[in-house]
Amino acid sequence: MIAWLLLAACSGEQPMTVAAASSLREVLPELVTLHSERTGEPVRVTYGGSGALAAQVRAGAPVGVVVFAGQAPLDGLVGDGLIQGTPEVVATNTLVLVGADNAIRVGFSDLHQLSHIAIADPDVAPVGAYARQVLQHYGHWDEIAAKAVAVPDVAASLALVRRGEVQAAVVYGTDARLAPELFVWEEDPLVDEQVPVVVAAGVPAGPSTFVQTLTSEAGRSVWTSHGFAVPPQ
Repeated sequence: MIAWLLLAACSGEQPMTVAAASSLREVLPELVTLHSERTGEPVRVTYGGSGALAAQVRAGAPVGVVVFAGQAPLDGLVGDGLIQGTPEVVATNTLVLVGADNAIRVGFSDLHQLSHIAIADPDVAPVGAYARQVLQHYGHWDEIAAKAVAVPDVAASLALVRRGEVQAAVVYGTDARLAPELFVWEEDPLVDEQVPVVVAAGVPAGPSTFVQTLTSEAGRSVWTSHGFAVPPQ
């Protein structure tokens, strides 16, 4: 994860709005509770695809902190002068291929053999961009992209597999933990070349106390308890 400072203001007793990637629905509530206990600051979280959330910030949404599942969605915001500060990786994830037990089991290298696959749109969701990089490595991206069901985020991918509408989906390892009825067929074979990260931000007057919570010892324990890894301090 990466911490950024947004050019947005949070004042008075109004809750600070955190715009967070859908893949963080399970871990963020615990971190918000931790933050409120530490600071007394009220926090409100809105979830969505990282790319879509970035577009909302660009359109003027009153967001005080962003927590994205990758750095790419922030590039445009940085270029537009909407973000200031130095990125800080606070946690990392993994990429996995999941499927139902009644589907033909494949790996990333032969995923093109399946006819029904769910992959988050790589132009709006970092998990899709990570998947595209792996499948380009094997030379099958164009073939798979032509027949894959494009969805906005990981949650939608998992829902399609659960309902039997697709045979497999590429998701984050932390999300696969939440779907025990599905099987992890393979972990990202390019793990040494790419590591999924996430992103956060605060008010321009100084470092966000919420970001400080994310990187605190207690916050690091929350990340790891949900299957994320944290960088050495």
